[in-house]
Amino acid sequence: NPLNACSNQELNLIGVNDFVNGQSSSEHTTIVRISGGTEQLFMMYNKAEGVNSGTVMNADRVNIVTQTGFNRQSWTRATLSDGESYTVNNFSGSGGKLVVKVCETVAGTPDVARVLVYLTTVKILSCSSPNPPTQAPAPPTPPPCNNNKQQLRVQIKTDNKGSETRFYLKRRNLTTNKYKTVLYNTKLTSDAVNKFYVCVNVQKYCYKLKVRDSGRDGINDGYIKMFKDDVQTYSNAFSEVDGGRKRQKKFGFC
Repeated sequence: NPLNACSNQELNLIGVNDFVNGQSSSEHTTIVRISGGTEQLFMMYNKAEGVNSGTVMNADRVNIVTQTGFNRQSWTRATLSDGESYTVNNFSGSGGKLVVKVCETVAGTPDVARVLVYLTTVKILSCSSPNPPTQAPAPPTPPPCNNNKQQLRVQIKTDNKGSETRFYLKRRNLTTNKYKTVLYNTKLTSDAVNKFYVCVNVQKYCYKLKVRDSGRDGINDGYIKMFKDDVQTYSNAFSEVDGGRKRQKKFGFC
């Protein structure tokens, strides 16, 4: 309840996939209820990855909805990206403005949306981080592969909008024919060659690489490449001219 001073705070929201996979701590929150106003508000980070990778609407945004009760229909109040805010004037007749602001979304383990929730007559919060910037993570170390497996490298050269590019590598189950995600990244580093490694068995399984661009304009002067044991097996420029929304490639025992 933002009318209480202790409820005006900065939150670290994580998506459902990170929560169910145990990648959260006491510092993280999955679903937030904002009470005290004329309607109950609920907020979550709709991160499109893993178990939630099939989401279609409002992916990778902080979504705010209202719902009148359990099992009742919910109604969207806002879908927020970095730097965007949702406000309610004269919240609960207090004369103050409820502010929900997404400071930033940060890729990592887990992926986090840093969000402020405050009432202007109680407390004013700022997105300015008190923490110094951290060093960029070291390049990934290729995993050793054995038992008839091969080292696969997915290499994606991004433009200045790397956050729009995401990829999923999935392996088909031999019994159910359903695909399971074995490697993914949903926010690539901009203007960089992003490299990701995994061990595969192309003699036994069918794999599917899917790369999406949320801006639907492809990668400017970039590419998608795959290497198996350092031998290039796939290359695609992913340009807007050829359709800039997605690329998909199957390989292995399909």
